[in-house]
Amino acid sequence: MSITEKKATRQSYGEALVELGREHGDLVVLDADLAAATKTGLFKKAFPERHIDCGIAEGNMMVVAAGLKIEEDQRLRRFAGILYRSYYRVKRTQSHMALRELLDRWDAPALRLIRLDEICRELCSTTALLTRELGVTLRCETPDGYCPVMGDQRLAETMVLNLLANSLQHTGPGGEIRLTISRRDGSAVIALDDNGGGISGAGMAALFDGPGEPSLSDLAGGAGMGLELAKSIAERLGGSLLLESREDSGTRLRVRLPLYDGEGSTLSLPAPEYAPKGMETVLTELAVVLDSGIYDSRLFD
Repeated sequence: MSITEKKATRQSYGEALVELGREHGDLVVLDADLAAATKTGLFKKAFPERHIDCGIAEGNMMVVAAGLKIEEDQRLRRFAGILYRSYYRVKRTQSHMALRELLDRWDAPALRLIRLDEICRELCSTTALLTRELGVTLRCETPDGYCPVMGDQRLAETMVLNLLANSLQHTGPGGEIRLTISRRDGSAVIALDDNGGGISGAGMAALFDGPGEPSLSDLAGGAGMGLELAKSIAERLGGSLLLESREDSGTRLRVRLPLYDGEGSTLSLPAPEYAPKGMETVLTELAVVLDSGIYDSRLFD
């Protein structure tokens, strides 16, 4: 005669999880603040290092579960990198279109004192680290040190990153890119030189005659808006951008922005040190040159 013990379904569920946890050392249990109600607390007590309480956020719990699977599966991690990069490429195009609209209706917003030398040095260092697999040598020199200008940090970052992205797109393995920022005749001058393949005459015309509205097929290549946007930013900040490029002869870029001299201002303190605001801008603006492997999910932890 068999005797069947009556148990609540949730109790059996919790005990079954514990048994499975003993058999499978890679089993992880997630719950949404329901450890007591669903009895996943039994698993938590037995294997606390393999239990994750996501709080009252079931949707977030699904994302965590997917992330755990990606960490385990190298193939899924590669696919996730491709998706992340595609997302940032679309975001880059969308951001450029929004910035173009902002610059077209520019009404001289409040600008702040920024360290253009530090922005260039920091972004060059980060870009060199992320693009080392491309086989391109990226050097940054700031011989004059302190180069303060009145500007906007986000606009300055966007301008510098697009200058770098353009050179990286046209410079192959073994090539060299050199960025120098110096003080000259009352201006902060960014000089960017590469020994890449250069830009054709037709390409030069397309860059500065206005890129028009991008099509979906343009997204992978950046829609040709990067340098045009950098030029607009430089001009709105009271400066200029000059480009000299020939096919197979490399590219020379010069950006001039007015150095801050303190005239007509009550500011007397030196420009504050540059404080990067995370990797978001870098990953967005360099999406046209970075390998999908850079967009590993662990980078966003």
